[in-house]
Amino acid sequence: MTHSHDRTLLASLGFADRDKRDPTHDWACEFMSQPTQIERLAKMALKPLPPTAFTNGKSTDRERWYCETCFGHIRYAESLQRDQGRVAGGSDSKPLCNRCAAWHSAPIEAERIITTAAGVESPLTKGEDKYKTTIGFLDVFGAWRRDVRVEDRWAGWDTGYVYVEVKIAEETVGNILRQIGLYREHQSWHDNTNWFVATMFDIDAGQAETMQRAGVKPVRLGVGFSQWLEERKTRPKPRPEEF
Repeated sequence: MTHSHDRTLLASLGFADRDKRDPTHDWACEFMSQPTQIERLAKMALKPLPPTAFTNGKSTDRERWYCETCFGHIRYAESLQRDQGRVAGGSDSKPLCNRCAAWHSAPIEAERIITTAAGVESPLTKGEDKYKTTIGFLDVFGAWRRDVRVEDRWAGWDTGYVYVEVKIAEETVGNILRQIGLYREHQSWHDNTNWFVATMFDIDAGQAETMQRAGVKPVRLGVGFSQWLEERKTRPKPRPEEF
């Protein structure tokens, strides 16, 4: 029986992925898709926060802020930063409150990263119906959201995605970049998307620099993965329903 991974455009172009039948690859994908790892990768890719954010009013829930002056709806901090194009200080030419033009800035007190979605072996396709072709399978994907706390209120700041290609058997940097390049060519990505390669083998400084210039950040599966795998293998296996 032909394996699904052998029928992809990636395979037809000669990108044989030796890891797909290695159980360690599945374990590594599961490990990297954990919220703790997604959030750690997101932190590696995040842009630094400015010292202050524009705010005004009191919050009735996590997402919505209201103006203390007129109770008009206040835009999210993320939208405000994008619309005004500034990180701190600046002029008051574009007010925060859409109704009464009240605004002020306050220090950012804290931030938090929250994983909003994660998965493994997600198929990448192009075309529709009978013209649909599977490009390949994305080992790990994760979506995250960053919140900031200003004046003891939490609000959304930015969002993004991380994509991880897992490599167990040693592979050349060129092959890794060609594979990710093919994925990028045939898929529409979020503006704030970051690519990583998680390997079980060492990558030297020159190889790491080559990857980073191509927009791919290398990470090493090390002691943390080994400890997680040892614990994971000892978990009891639930008995499935018998037929």
